[in-house]
Amino acid sequence: MEIIHNGFHEYDSEQCSALLSKLPGVYAARLRFEDGDLVEIHVLGATDRNAKQIARDIQSAIFATYGVEVDHRIISIAQLPSDPFTPAAHASHAEPAESHHEVRPLFSGMESSMSGGQFHVSVHLFWDGHDLTGEGKCRDSLVHRNRTIARATLDAVNAFLGNDYFGLLEVKQVNIWDVTVVVTVIEYLEKDDADPVILIGAATQKDNAAAGIVRSTLDGLNRSLGKLYPSSKN
Repeated sequence: MEIIHNGFHEYDSEQCSALLSKLPGVYAARLRFEDGDLVEIHVLGATDRNAKQIARDIQSAIFATYGVEVDHRIISIAQLPSDPFTPAAHASHAEPAESHHEVRPLFSGMESSMSGGQFHVSVHLFWDGHDLTGEGKCRDSLVHRNRTIARATLDAVNAFLGNDYFGLLEVKQVNIWDVTVVVTVIEYLEKDDADPVILIGAATQKDNAAAGIVRSTLDGLNRSLGKLYPSSKN
């Protein structure tokens, strides 16, 4: 299989590594480039999945997201029986971490309607007694609807935090191992003078496409919300 590098650059590395780390059986992934070309993909995976299956998932995920075909021969997979990055794995060596609130809003419902060729949506979230709502509207097309649902989810969280920390970059549906997965790419800007951070969330779509988009968006946010919530409420 020919390796195609067009449209895939070193600045995609962090996003791609985060995406691959969300695949079933993948604990961590790193990409290596030479002269701007992708030459190696190193993966730490689980022993309960076949290495060939993991490699095929990686090829499918990169092709679906970036339109790039990857030669399986550049994929190197080391497998361990358990995730070395879980808190339990580091309990005996970890230094005390800064305490953050656990903030993980849950998707509690959605209303949508059509009027005058416009799609309207209200996304409802719930966390610790707080009802969070975000709204949006757009021209009625599949791409616009998907992006508007994700934006409404981000708007609900931003309103709760009292600041526009999160912005939507992309929403894509990809098929991995006969499973439809929604991947949401989010820009996170904690301070005006700071460089933006790219967050990636993923969730299976199952029977409800809209709910999959909301859950994928929340998956991308969850690790950042705990440290933002206390300061936003002081």
